[in-house]
Amino acid sequence: MMRSTFFFSLLAGTAFAQLAENNLKTHVGSLKLSAPFNPIKEAYWTGLPHHRRTPFAVSPDGKSAYLAYLDASETDVHIQKVDPATFATVGDAVTVTGGKEAGGLVAHNDGFALLTNEAMPSGTTNAPPDSTPVAVLYRYTAGKQTFKTFLGGPDNVGGMGALASPDMNGDLAFSEATGMYGAYFVVTAYSGDAKGHFGDAIQYVSENGTLEQIQGASSSWGCSHNTGIAFEAADSVPFPSICSEDQGAIWLNTGGTGMDKSGVKVSNENVQNGAGNEAMGGMSGSYSGLARFIDSDSYIFSWVSRGAKDLTENEWMGAGYTHSENRTVNRNVAIATFSDKKTIVGEQATSELGPDGDSQVNWITTGSADCQNAHVAAFDGTSALVTWEEIAEPTCEFVAMGCKGAFTGSYFQLVKDGKKVGEPVKSMDVYVAGDMVTMADGRVCWPYVDMDWTLDAPVRNPAKVEAISFACMGLSGNESAAPASSAPAASAPAASKTPAPSSKAPVATSAAVKESAPVNEVAESTEQTPAVETPAEYAPTPAPNPIESLLPIAPIVSVITSALEAIPSGFLPDNDLPAPFLSIFIPASESFIASLAPAFTESAKIPLLSLEPVYSSTPSSLVAEPTVEPTAYPEYPEATPIVEPSQPAATPIVEPSQPAVTPTVEPTQPAASTTCTEGKTQSTRVPLDATLSADAPPYPIGTGSAAYPTGSGMRPSGIARPTGAGRPDWFHGSRPDGSFGWGRPRPSARMTEESELVTIDPNGDMLIILKDPNTALLEWKEDKDLLEETIAQAAAEATETVNNSEVAPLERELPKTRYLVSSRQMRIVSPYFENMFKFNYGETVSVFEDDLYHVQAQGWNPEAFAVVLNVAHVQLQAIPKKVSLASFAWLYVIADYYQMEGVLGLFTTEWLNQLKRQPMPITYSKELVLWMFLSVKLQDMETFNHMALIATRKACYPIQFLDLPFPPGGQVHKLDGMRCAAIEKLLGGVRKLIRELYQGKEGCSEACSGMLLGFLQRALWKEDLQGVVSEHRQRPFEGIGFDSLLCEIEEIGTPSDGIWDLPNCCLLEDLLFPIRCDAAACLELDISIAEYQGQ
Repeated sequence: MMRSTFFFSLLAGTAFAQLAENNLKTHVGSLKLSAPFNPIKEAYWTGLPHHRRTPFAVSPDGKSAYLAYLDASETDVHIQKVDPATFATVGDAVTVTGGKEAGGLVAHNDGFALLTNEAMPSGTTNAPPDSTPVAVLYRYTAGKQTFKTFLGGPDNVGGMGALASPDMNGDLAFSEATGMYGAYFVVTAYSGDAKGHFGDAIQYVSENGTLEQIQGASSSWGCSHNTGIAFEAADSVPFPSICSEDQGAIWLNTGGTGMDKSGVKVSNENVQNGAGNEAMGGMSGSYSGLARFIDSDSYIFSWVSRGAKDLTENEWMGAGYTHSENRTVNRNVAIATFSDKKTIVGEQATSELGPDGDSQVNWITTGSADCQNAHVAAFDGTSALVTWEEIAEPTCEFVAMGCKGAFTGSYFQLVKDGKKVGEPVKSMDVYVAGDMVTMADGRVCWPYVDMDWTLDAPVRNPAKVEAISFACMGLSGNESAAPASSAPAASAPAASKTPAPSSKAPVATSAAVKESAPVNEVAESTEQTPAVETPAEYAPTPAPNPIESLLPIAPIVSVITSALEAIPSGFLPDNDLPAPFLSIFIPASESFIASLAPAFTESAKIPLLSLEPVYSSTPSSLVAEPTVEPTAYPEYPEATPIVEPSQPAATPIVEPSQPAVTPTVEPTQPAASTTCTEGKTQSTRVPLDATLSADAPPYPIGTGSAAYPTGSGMRPSGIARPTGAGRPDWFHGSRPDGSFGWGRPRPSARMTEESELVTIDPNGDMLIILKDPNTALLEWKEDKDLLEETIAQAAAEATETVNNSEVAPLERELPKTRYLVSSRQMRIVSPYFENMFKFNYGETVSVFEDDLYHVQAQGWNPEAFAVVLNVAHVQLQAIPKKVSLASFAWLYVIADYYQMEGVLGLFTTEWLNQLKRQPMPITYSKELVLWMFLSVKLQDMETFNHMALIATRKACYPIQFLDLPFPPGGQVHKLDGMRCAAIEKLLGGVRKLIRELYQGKEGCSEACSGMLLGFLQRALWKEDLQGVVSEHRQRPFEGIGFDSLLCEIEEIGTPSDGIWDLPNCCLLEDLLFPIRCDAAACLELDISIAEYQGQ
């Protein structure tokens, strides 16, 4: 964000012609890195590739520059000094150890300042749990650290709670006039009223490193779920700031106004699941979105948008706030200019309810190509460079997120006085991957990685690079980007391109991603004129008639839309799911494939999964409203627990011991089960009318010089049969073709032909037939039952006979339940179902005479299964707001098997919060094991550690895991070993003490040793422990609990009478104390999710 104003007066008389290919100069592989760098950052939700930001800054005197990058290990940020003339490496890099993100960089004449995030020092009081990073500002002078200031954590608690930043996705600015740093970044609260929610913060730090809280400037909680940040310096605080929030708008919120309507609404945006079209680049994109014109107080902002129409009131936010619908399925580039840091030029975005939502937008592009990665930088006081990347024929599966398709070029457009000048320059091998900086000579320069860039699918295991390239754009084509002395020798090898590597396994996409190749970028500066062209599609043409431009032309852009038109007004209006890194939980054993993630469409409160076939890019205004009257849904139902016996899906689940019609009221305290430690419905949806509207309103013209964005295309024909695009290499287990073989066993039972039909999707094409429904969650054995089993087993072994004369109990005849679902929807949300069609799993049956696919399922709780299917289809009226603990576990058991945990993640926050309001288990019990299971699935390691400690200390038999699908290889399967190790340590220590007292090695004299030995043996006899200690029992120590054994040993001590009250006499309790401590140390637990998954 730093720039120099040297020589800008020389540009005042420059004639502004359009940019040409010789204006763009490159330095391929000029900056050799001291550590490897991963150039790709996965997008939120879709997993599609984004450029990982490399912050770049030039000092005020123009003599030095710096580039920051995150180590390929994703820990440690390296800052490399750069020659601003040749872009070559200067000196050794500085490493900020522990940094998790290169979040912003300011260059000074004597050093630099870096915004990053890192875990707080060990032992910090009230630090974020699980070493969650906190934003921090570093200042380095002449290579040495000058100060380090944390911008969150326990010492800077805002009004909403203490703040951490797992992902900052923010920026840093510095004002020479004020001597003040400003940082704008994403935060999550780990205490206070906003605990578990996400927002953003603006913090200011003085030149000496002091954190300043400035009224009307600083902010600890601004835009909810900020998914895009633009930030720039000013001659006074506050600095200008822009955010993209989760309620439907982009705001100029200078002065800490957050998302309040007192700010300036720049744009209306359709928002789903905390995403707003990746307007400012999405993950790793919050840089060079807002630029200050040189020697001016005015600014220019660039973003991408789908346009907005049909504004309705945002009932959750209240009067003056709106929801909107997308006008096009692809995104176009727009700009806005500001006369100062608080004033927009022209009209702000409307909040008036009605069809118009974007007539004020100044569009740079208006076609059907999808645009992304938009950035802007100023050349001088009135002109700027706007850049973006395009996909000419995109597939847009997500209403408010990114699109995929073949990359068709980076574009560079000159803008003067808010209007386009000429046509954009196109390049196929230059990208913007770091801050765009105005150099001292007026060029705009930025870093990028020389590689084959792909946007058609997620990139798995990208190759690490060891060199950074630079590109510069000038207003004239004769700028010399580097002195002659820095040009490479004629014999220098050509800089090789780095392909964007992919997984070796196929992905669900129409285009293949190239395999990885070694990186061999030339370290020397190589000035090149890349293959640049001015595309024919940008030739000046008359603006099309708005009506004609909306007509479908060709199948260019595809989008998945939904049939849901009515959302229950009472459902979770504050659906504040963590974004962008916790909104959906992806199991550690699975990769994130965008094409298999849920697709979303319009929603007033929460994101919706798509249910309908793939549609074209025809503007959404051409899709007619449903011809039937919308269904009037009631307020969202209060928490009705799921019913465990077979009942309609809308009824509560109750434990099998209760009557089917009676909801279970769980006890406030779990019943003690460790005896050795005691004493001491049917769902509906509104169909989507496929008819095109003949009287679609014309597209507003806007204030820009370009025609309005249109989008075009036709609906492709439906697919008759599933084709499958699965990846069997995801799966682990016993099934030859995939699936998890280690899940809960299937109970067997004979079935009858009676069945019940549960309609999840009225237009569904697949029946899931549930056989042998299981109404009990898994068997829990009390200690008395385990004792009886142990005795019976011992008796059988003693007689060496096995009684085989018993007749097997009669098998139950249980009815089948059939579920009518959408096969396409199930394949979108579940890799298991996607692969089921491709690899012919045993559950799959060919199309029957009823023209439906038939899929077999077995052993699930029928009501829990219905809830999972309703969640997958977003049938909100059938999804309970509350669930019991056992029901919650059932949902995750089913979701685990079908690999649908990410879909459940949309609702787990509310369910979990409801359960945590009830007393937690304090004894080893079935409820405690269920909490262990859920806490692992939800990555709540604080709860897991607490529950696991209770289990290891209080279990008297091997810890039961109920055959629940805990992640394989994790710490949970070591818990019983820890329990046994602690008991071994305790008993072994007592036996050793007895032996050493016999030998006279303990005690101050022979008499002392003998008397202490007697006291100890008598105490063991009194506590009924003599046999336990002397029998040398082995694992699994059945009937022995660590806590009960420890309590009994703690009762042992030296009698308090006579000589034993004299000073310096040996005491039995003193000899037993270290034994107890060593044993208890075996049960110390502080497991993070990374440690759990890394086992």
